[in-house]
Amino acid sequence: NTNENWAEIQRLQGKIVGADHAFFRWNGISGVKAAMQKILGYGGLARAPLLPTSEEHQQKIVEALQVALEIEKSLS
Repeated sequence: NTNENWAEIQRLQGKIVGADHAFFRWNGISGVKAAMQKILGYGGLARAPLLPTSEEHQQKIVEALQVALEIEKSLS
């Protein structure tokens, strides 16, 4: 049913928007690189003039991203 599919799409989008905010609205490139380092083991620090992401923000990014990663696993 198309209405059920649409409702499921909206539900999933509502869950993954936190990861989008964590990456691009909170910390930009520095946040992406910090999350890559924490989750994948590579990424490192952003180059100057970008400032590194604080440990507190890194943890928030990883927590927000975990939801999206769990959804990705469930769909594969």
